[in-house]
Amino acid sequence: MNGQDINSDPSIKPSRYVINFFDWPIEKCRKNYPVCFRIIEEKVKPTRENLKGDKKAKKWEDLGRYWLENRAAKLIENDGTFSQYSVTYHRMMLDTYAFCEIWRRNHNLEPFSQKTFSKLKIATNWLLQMCDKKTGDAPNIGANDGANLFPLSNSDYRDFRPSAHIACVLFHNKRAFKKTGIWDQPLIWLNIKSPKDTIQSPFSTTMDKGGFHVLRKAKTVAYLRYPRFNFRPSQADALHCDLWVNG
Repeated sequence: MNGQDINSDPSIKPSRYVINFFDWPIEKCRKNYPVCFRIIEEKVKPTRENLKGDKKAKKWEDLGRYWLENRAAKLIENDGTFSQYSVTYHRMMLDTYAFCEIWRRNHNLEPFSQKTFSKLKIATNWLLQMCDKKTGDAPNIGANDGANLFPLSNSDYRDFRPSAHIACVLFHNKRAFKKTGIWDQPLIWLNIKSPKDTIQSPFSTTMDKGGFHVLRKAKTVAYLRYPRFNFRPSQADALHCDLWVNG
């Protein structure tokens, strides 16, 4: 539904329809929805069969992979910190790579290098360190202007668990959280199978390349941001300190 649908009919009746058989067998589609299936056979199938594809597709694929791997090597530190020093933009970066990895798998394309996968694993660990397991929120560090590429769950904008979870599943092949919850909704939408194993819970650590101390004891967490910049920060957040108790 778009603006034209809303503005053209007082009852907001859509002008277009979607036929989506998902992964149903052909015979089931033909038997249960013969009219819809006839539309697919007569209008959609011939058009798809006549598509010859882009001869330069492989070139664009190789170029895209090159720059994705180049930027991961350059902009993700060895402790997982992203160059923008922002929790929100760290999520955006991970969501970008997650989207590309899902696309790659669906089209059976060449995988990322082990070096890139290693960087994405530690970048996932970074977000899990910052993300509160109970609420999904995180310290408001760095630029925060609304970036959220995967709004595929009923969670709040400040809930970083869905992005951390899908990245953990894709890059670690482990669940970020043992229990099921709204963080599983993107996996369902994107038809991604959830692993059985769960990643180790975050513990006290120092991410010195980015300038972060995280201290944990029972249900209490302290986050300290100290000056350590290899890239020019938009917001320094020098000596920013958060103390969280039970979420």
